[in-house]
Amino acid sequence: MEVHFLGLFFVVFLGWIPQSQAWKVAPTIIDGVPDFFKFKPKPFEQIGDRYYYIETKIKSNWFEAYEECRRMNSSLVAFDSMEKYEQVHSRVKGSISFPKDYWTSGTSLSREGKFVWFSTGHQIELNKWLEDVYPGGKEQLCIELVVEKDGIGARSCFEPKAYICELRRPKTIVVVFY
Repeated sequence: MEVHFLGLFFVVFLGWIPQSQAWKVAPTIIDGVPDFFKFKPKPFEQIGDRYYYIETKIKSNWFEAYEECRRMNSSLVAFDSMEKYEQVHSRVKGSISFPKDYWTSGTSLSREGKFVWFSTGHQIELNKWLEDVYPGGKEQLCIELVVEKDGIGARSCFEPKAYICELRRPKTIVVVFY
Protein backbone atom coordinates (compact mmCIF):
# COMPACT_ATOMS: atom_id res chain seq x y z
CA MET A 1 0.00 0.00 0.00
CA GLU A 2 1.36 3.38 -0.95
CA VAL A 3 1.26 6.15 1.61
CA HIS A 4 1.60 9.78 0.59
CA PHE A 5 2.72 12.12 3.34
CA LEU A 6 1.46 15.65 2.93
CA GLY A 7 2.86 16.88 6.21
CA LEU A 8 6.57 16.16 5.74
CA PHE A 9 7.30 19.82 6.52
CA PHE A 10 5.62 19.47 9.91
CA VAL A 11 7.62 16.35 10.77
CA VAL A 12 10.88 18.16 9.99
CA PHE A 13 9.65 21.27 11.84
CA LEU A 14 8.85 19.26 14.96
CA GLY A 15 12.48 18.16 15.14
CA TRP A 16 13.40 21.78 15.84
CA ILE A 17 10.95 22.25 18.71
CA PRO A 18 12.66 22.11 22.09
CA GLN A 19 12.24 18.81 23.91
CA SER A 20 10.95 20.57 27.05
CA GLN A 21 7.54 21.23 25.49
CA ALA A 22 4.95 18.50 25.93
CA TRP A 23 2.89 17.83 22.84
CA LYS A 24 -0.15 15.65 22.45
CA VAL A 25 -0.68 13.85 19.16
CA ALA A 26 -4.06 12.84 17.75
CA PRO A 27 -3.66 10.70 14.60
CA THR A 28 -6.70 9.78 12.49
CA ILE A 29 -7.06 7.71 9.33
CA ILE A 30 -9.97 8.46 7.01
CA ASP A 31 -11.15 6.70 3.85
CA GLY A 32 -10.63 8.54 0.60
CA VAL A 33 -8.89 11.81 -0.09
CA PRO A 34 -10.50 15.20 0.63
CA ASP A 35 -11.32 17.13 -2.56
CA PHE A 36 -9.07 20.05 -1.66
CA PHE A 37 -5.96 17.81 -2.06
CA LYS A 38 -6.71 17.50 -5.80
CA PHE A 39 -5.50 13.87 -5.82
CA LYS A 40 -5.43 12.69 -9.47
CA PRO A 41 -3.48 9.43 -9.87
CA LYS A 42 -2.50 8.96 -13.51
CA PRO A 43 -3.56 7.08 -15.63
CA PHE A 44 -6.66 6.51 -13.47
CA GLU A 45 -9.88 8.48 -13.71
CA GLN A 46 -12.33 9.16 -10.92
CA ILE A 47 -15.74 7.54 -11.27
CA GLY A 48 -17.91 8.11 -8.21
CA ASP A 49 -15.59 8.06 -5.20
CA ARG A 50 -13.10 5.56 -6.67
CA TYR A 51 -10.39 5.55 -9.31
CA TYR A 52 -10.34 3.29 -12.39
CA TYR A 53 -8.18 2.62 -15.41
CA ILE A 54 -10.18 1.54 -18.45
CA GLU A 55 -8.02 -0.23 -21.03
CA THR A 56 -9.69 0.22 -24.39
CA LYS A 57 -6.95 -0.42 -26.95
CA ILE A 58 -5.22 -3.64 -25.85
CA LYS A 59 -7.16 -6.87 -25.45
CA SER A 60 -5.67 -9.43 -23.06
CA ASN A 61 -6.66 -12.70 -21.50
CA TRP A 62 -7.80 -12.54 -17.87
CA PHE A 63 -4.37 -13.44 -16.47
CA GLU A 64 -2.53 -10.81 -18.53
CA ALA A 65 -5.15 -8.22 -17.58
CA TYR A 66 -4.72 -9.02 -13.89
CA GLU A 67 -0.92 -8.71 -14.21
CA GLU A 68 -1.24 -5.32 -15.92
CA CYS A 69 -3.50 -4.03 -13.16
CA ARG A 70 -1.08 -5.26 -10.48
CA ARG A 71 1.78 -3.45 -12.25
CA MET A 72 -0.22 -0.25 -11.65
CA ASN A 73 -0.73 -1.10 -7.95
CA SER A 74 -4.39 -1.89 -8.61
CA SER A 75 -6.51 -4.93 -9.39
CA LEU A 76 -9.25 -5.89 -11.81
CA VAL A 77 -12.52 -4.26 -10.82
CA ALA A 78 -14.80 -6.01 -8.31
CA PHE A 79 -18.43 -4.92 -8.43
CA ASP A 80 -19.16 -5.39 -4.74
CA SER A 81 -22.12 -3.01 -4.85
CA MET A 82 -24.81 -2.15 -7.36
CA GLU A 83 -23.85 1.52 -7.07
CA LYS A 84 -20.27 0.82 -8.15
CA TYR A 85 -21.50 -1.38 -11.02
CA GLU A 86 -23.90 1.31 -12.28
CA GLN A 87 -21.28 4.06 -12.10
CA VAL A 88 -18.68 2.11 -14.08
CA HIS A 89 -21.23 0.68 -16.52
CA SER A 90 -22.62 4.13 -17.34
CA ARG A 91 -19.08 5.41 -17.95
CA VAL A 92 -18.15 2.68 -20.46
CA LYS A 93 -21.52 2.48 -22.21
CA GLY A 94 -21.47 6.21 -22.83
CA SER A 95 -18.52 6.03 -25.23
CA ILE A 96 -18.94 4.90 -28.82
CA SER A 97 -15.23 4.10 -29.18
CA PHE A 98 -15.04 1.85 -26.11
CA PRO A 99 -15.14 -1.96 -26.37
CA LYS A 100 -18.36 -3.74 -25.44
CA ASP A 101 -16.97 -6.22 -22.89
CA TYR A 102 -14.31 -6.04 -20.17
CA TRP A 103 -12.63 -8.41 -17.75
CA THR A 104 -13.46 -7.98 -14.07
CA SER A 105 -11.77 -9.72 -11.12
CA GLY A 106 -14.57 -12.29 -10.93
CA THR A 107 -13.55 -15.92 -11.41
CA SER A 108 -14.25 -19.54 -10.52
CA LEU A 109 -10.57 -20.53 -10.64
CA SER A 110 -10.49 -21.96 -7.13
CA ARG A 111 -13.64 -24.05 -7.40
CA GLU A 112 -15.86 -24.89 -10.35
CA GLY A 113 -19.18 -23.08 -10.15
CA LYS A 114 -18.21 -20.87 -7.18
CA PHE A 115 -17.63 -17.35 -8.41
CA VAL A 116 -15.69 -14.87 -6.27
CA TRP A 117 -14.11 -11.49 -6.78
CA PHE A 118 -10.45 -12.52 -6.97
CA SER A 119 -9.28 -9.11 -5.74
CA THR A 120 -11.33 -9.31 -2.51
CA GLY A 121 -12.08 -13.03 -2.05
CA HIS A 122 -15.77 -12.26 -1.55
CA GLN A 123 -18.48 -14.25 -3.26
CA ILE A 124 -20.15 -12.49 -6.19
CA GLU A 125 -23.54 -11.27 -5.02
CA LEU A 126 -24.20 -8.79 -7.84
CA ASN A 127 -27.58 -9.65 -9.34
CA LYS A 128 -26.65 -8.82 -12.94
CA TRP A 129 -25.97 -12.32 -14.37
CA LEU A 130 -26.76 -12.81 -18.03
CA GLU A 131 -28.21 -16.25 -18.74
CA ASP A 132 -26.95 -16.44 -22.31
CA VAL A 133 -23.36 -15.55 -21.34
CA TYR A 134 -22.58 -18.63 -19.27
CA PRO A 135 -21.12 -21.46 -21.32
CA GLY A 136 -21.19 -24.05 -18.53
CA GLY A 137 -18.86 -27.02 -18.82
CA LYS A 138 -16.05 -28.02 -16.52
CA GLU A 139 -13.52 -25.30 -17.26
CA GLN A 140 -12.67 -22.54 -14.83
CA LEU A 141 -14.26 -19.30 -15.94
CA CYS A 142 -13.69 -15.60 -15.51
CA ILE A 143 -16.30 -12.85 -15.30
CA GLU A 144 -16.76 -10.20 -17.95
CA LEU A 145 -18.78 -7.01 -17.90
CA VAL A 146 -21.02 -7.12 -21.00
CA VAL A 147 -21.81 -3.48 -21.64
CA GLU A 148 -24.46 -3.79 -24.38
CA LYS A 149 -26.48 -6.34 -22.39
CA ASP A 150 -26.03 -4.49 -19.06
CA GLY A 151 -24.79 -7.45 -17.04
CA ILE A 152 -21.99 -9.87 -16.21
CA GLY A 153 -21.29 -13.26 -17.70
CA ALA A 154 -18.76 -16.09 -17.49
CA ARG A 155 -16.29 -16.85 -20.26
CA SER A 156 -13.07 -18.77 -20.78
CA CYS A 157 -10.29 -16.86 -19.02
CA PHE A 158 -8.16 -17.13 -22.16
CA GLU A 159 -10.40 -15.00 -24.40
CA PRO A 160 -8.85 -11.61 -25.22
CA LYS A 161 -10.84 -8.68 -23.84
CA ALA A 162 -10.40 -5.13 -22.69
CA TYR A 163 -10.25 -4.71 -18.89
CA ILE A 164 -10.93 -2.31 -16.04
CA CYS A 165 -8.49 -1.81 -13.17
CA GLU A 166 -9.57 -0.41 -9.83
CA LEU A 167 -7.14 1.52 -7.67
CA ARG A 168 -7.26 0.58 -4.03
CA ARG A 169 -9.18 3.18 -2.14
CA PRO A 170 -6.63 5.67 -0.80
CA LYS A 171 -6.57 6.63 2.84
CA THR A 172 -5.68 9.99 4.32
CA ILE A 173 -3.65 10.21 7.51
CA VAL A 174 -4.40 13.31 9.57
CA VAL A 175 -2.11 14.10 12.49
CA VAL A 176 -3.01 16.89 14.88
CA PHE A 177 -0.41 18.21 17.33
CA TYR A 178 -1.57 20.26 20.28
